[in-house]
Amino acid sequence: MEEKKGLSAEVIIIAIVAVIICVAVFIAIKSSNKEEIVYGTTEATSGPQENLIEDYKTYKKYINKCGVDDNITINYKKNSMKERYTEEFFKTKKLAVIAVSEDTSKDYFHDITSVTYNDDKTQATIKYVYKAGGYAGSLSRSWYEWMIVELDNTVTSVNFELDNESLDK
Repeated sequence: MEEKKGLSAEVIIIAIVAVIICVAVFIAIKSSNKEEIVYGTTEATSGPQENLIEDYKTYKKYINKCGVDDNITINYKKNSMKERYTEEFFKTKKLAVIAVSEDTSKDYFHDITSVTYNDDKTQATIKYVYKAGGYAGSLSRSWYEWMIVELDNTVTSVNFELDNESLDK
């Protein structure tokens, strides 16, 4: 009579399938409230540090008041803000603006690291990076860099969280 040693192939297959299912469920739960991040950057002469823009009229007011450049870079492509952010856009979306000060004397790094919503999508949390590096040259010009995040139109409030620790990961 022959003795079986070790685990059978069936037990190993069941264990592997169970691990795959657990990982898939974990990933689904972890990312269930995260959305695709759509944001662009542009320059302005001034700006609200953090703001939610809910309608076209308010948007136009900020653009004119803050001297915002019409060219916005979204996914490495140049776009026209006048063409993208129209009255029609604001029927389905809102914008969150983070304006950070920059100049020619230092290297700066900025990015949106995540956008999450609560269960009913009335509150968004935007985590962003903003860091100044070392000396880059003499101060010859300064401006505001606007990070403009497109949000669902159900959002009524936004939490802005500085996330510089993500740079260390």
